[in-house]
Amino acid sequence: MLGYIERDLKANLKSWFFLLSLIIAAGSIIISTKGNPLAISMYKGMSLFLVGFGYSSNSMFILIAPLIVAITVFKAFTKETDNNMLSAILVRLGKRRYFLTKTMSVGITGALVLGLPLIGLLLINWLIYPDLSQVDLPIYGPFSIIANQNQLLYAIVMIINSMVVGFILANISLLVALITNKKYAALIMPFLIYTLPNFFFVLVGLYQFTPSNLLYPSWATKATELSHSLYLALAIFFVIGIGYYIFVVRDSQYVSE
Repeated sequence: MLGYIERDLKANLKSWFFLLSLIIAAGSIIISTKGNPLAISMYKGMSLFLVGFGYSSNSMFILIAPLIVAITVFKAFTKETDNNMLSAILVRLGKRRYFLTKTMSVGITGALVLGLPLIGLLLINWLIYPDLSQVDLPIYGPFSIIANQNQLLYAIVMIINSMVVGFILANISLLVALITNKKYAALIMPFLIYTLPNFFFVLVGLYQFTPSNLLYPSWATKATELSHSLYLALAIFFVIGIGYYIFVVRDSQYVSE
């Protein structure tokens, strides 16, 4: 099983779709930083990373993160069906082992496609503003205690958090494909699932429950570190659990074809 995960992951990372996702992610970060140059020049320190990531209301990265993940997962999911390889793989691995290995390889791909651009942004921030000790830029919500003492550590926590969210978003794409048996649904639906509730919860005044808070928890000013971590854990359990039931326990339309 580990061998299949390794081979599948290498194929995902060598895909042009993965490179395209990284380019879109980098472009969204550049747009975010260009939209708020005053805060960067004023606060320095970790301001470039924070503004490029999600501190500013102009952040594109937070908004299109599901699309960034779904593009690369779309190819990772369809390469076996397009090449008529799925039946042979299922005979070799079985549905249970195939689902678990696919969950891991697709999830790790989603984690890397969000994590790598942020690591690059952090390195660029360090090159431009080597003194990362400044804490003048206020941070609220979960992990704000860390942020207001050590914003470099906070940035590292946010990168790890983003990779976990990337893992979740990637498996949402996988789950949507399993349910609908439509590969393009795996590209579009995660973006809608992530975006539409944002508008709903904002309209009713429940900002702390918007899905975008998973990726940038500073927006959830009323949440805590514990509640945020539980939200992430529940999201992983729900997505993988439902997917396991559909693909392994129930007769999946996707497999039967």
